[in-house]
Amino acid sequence: MLDFTSKKMVERPLVVREWFLVLFLAFVTLGIYYPAILGEFFTMDDLIRMNSILNASTEGFSELIGIGASNAYRRPLTLLTHYFIYKVTGDQAITFHLFNVVLHLFNGILLYFLLKLYLKDDSKGSVYGFFAALFFLLHPVNVESVAWISGNSGVMATSFILLTLLFHISSPGRQDHWRLWAAAAFYLLSLLTKESGLMMILVVVWFDLQQQSSKRLVDSIMRCYQRWIPYGTALGCYMLIRISESLWHWSRATSRGSILNYSFDPNIDVLLKSIAGLGFYLRKLFWPWPLNFHIGQIATAPYFLIGLVFLLLLLFWMWRRRWPSLWGWSFLCGLAPVLALTFIGMSWTPVAERYVYLSSIFFVILVILLLREGLSRPVAAKVRWAGVLPLIVLAIFATSATRRAQLWQTSLGLMDDTLRQSPQKSVVLSSYGYLLSNLNRVEEAETYCRKALELEFNANAAMFLGHMEKSRKNYREAERYYLEAAWPSNNVKKFVRNFNPDIYLALAELHWNWAMEDEENSGEHYERAVHFYRRAYEFSGKKTFILYMLAKVHLEQGNLEEARNCFRQVFEEKPETYYGKAAAKLMHITAAKTKES
Repeated sequence: MLDFTSKKMVERPLVVREWFLVLFLAFVTLGIYYPAILGEFFTMDDLIRMNSILNASTEGFSELIGIGASNAYRRPLTLLTHYFIYKVTGDQAITFHLFNVVLHLFNGILLYFLLKLYLKDDSKGSVYGFFAALFFLLHPVNVESVAWISGNSGVMATSFILLTLLFHISSPGRQDHWRLWAAAAFYLLSLLTKESGLMMILVVVWFDLQQQSSKRLVDSIMRCYQRWIPYGTALGCYMLIRISESLWHWSRATSRGSILNYSFDPNIDVLLKSIAGLGFYLRKLFWPWPLNFHIGQIATAPYFLIGLVFLLLLLFWMWRRRWPSLWGWSFLCGLAPVLALTFIGMSWTPVAERYVYLSSIFFVILVILLLREGLSRPVAAKVRWAGVLPLIVLAIFATSATRRAQLWQTSLGLMDDTLRQSPQKSVVLSSYGYLLSNLNRVEEAETYCRKALELEFNANAAMFLGHMEKSRKNYREAERYYLEAAWPSNNVKKFVRNFNPDIYLALAELHWNWAMEDEENSGEHYERAVHFYRRAYEFSGKKTFILYMLAKVHLEQGNLEEARNCFRQVFEEKPETYYGKAAAKLMHITAAKTKES
């Protein structure tokens, strides 16, 4: 009886204290991100994402979750989450932003429990876990992922990865324990949210190997391999889905002759750039300022040295089986999918802090553990400011994160800052021009898009300038810009043709309007419109609305039989849509005209 009471007396204050820690983390996080919660939908791709959600009922729910979609991403859980939020709360930006912030807070709490579990033999484990959570929640490099609605995929995937590690570390040695299968299920969910966690299976492998006392790697593997079967099963299911989808899209692409001509020449430059990218993101975590600044504007040699030193340290730790190696390995595995993209520049964009969100978790753990070891030494105890330094860093991070969250309130504020940091990047100039056009500052928008094209090929800038010339009825000049977007100039080596259906739709609509203005050559323009509508229909994955527009051009041409067949197909595929109902009426009209003729 006395023992039971004493145990309660010990556990209860600890539980109460953890509740206060969680409330404090929530108070700080919501306070820092309060400006971002009140932000708007951003012009980059939030509005595109919302349009896909709003049109899910008419365009097909399967495309919303990635089945039959024409893009390379397969993130059904992200899209389903956004769809659910929209169904519950409507198209209010505040609910999407609030969900991101709460999910970020949840990740901080999971980080606290993960580090406390890892340091279960240390009486100060909860203290180190608390400071690790604070550093992660307040780190300014994470603001982009949290404040950007479309960055939700990385935040949610990180939640599943942390749950995977929590369940795996807390599971006993038996390979059939339910926690291992639960951890594998969370790992699969992370892959269905974002691909960034693909390499994290290596983290659980290294953790298990670290727990073995045997010095022979083969013996350690033989003792642990059965614990990895659930993860192999989850990864196998995911890869099977991706490979089958890739083969399906490849067969469709080859059947219509629309293969992206993309060349990849593996060489030493790939490795050098990846190591430089590792050093760059390490620098962003240690010293994140200025944000919106990317590696393409600076010399890569210093970052290559930083990345190389980190890799050498990690190899040394792994060879000596030192405890920091687990979290250094976790950081590298979390960042590995991004490093694979650095050689083609996809991750070297001005707004690219989101790529480091998952890795920042393990970076924080690594730094906290190194500080723990340093502060435990007698020399550190004599330095009075050693314990104050983390508080100073936290205050700086909180101030910077708050200012950064304020920038993310409006698209104009964010893009103004991005333009200041990267004034010579074509993608920045074209994005800024697109934003200005939405604000009815058309002349300024045109100026920035022309500057973007002068720097390098940019399909979005070419499309915008084509739209501008089309509005002025300068059809020949508009066609030149559209064709430039469809067939990039020779200085672009990676892509010889752009298969974005929007470009071919724009060309089709251009020639349709041109036919009305140029009656003498209207037949030629209608033929061109038919050609481009067919290309747009094929490249879009055969969207029915484009077929409806093609049928209308056939009707204008007088090709009644072709028009009637297209209208019939539209009605059979989408009978409940407005254009499906219109197609039914036009189908009967064309049938009547065919009988009369």
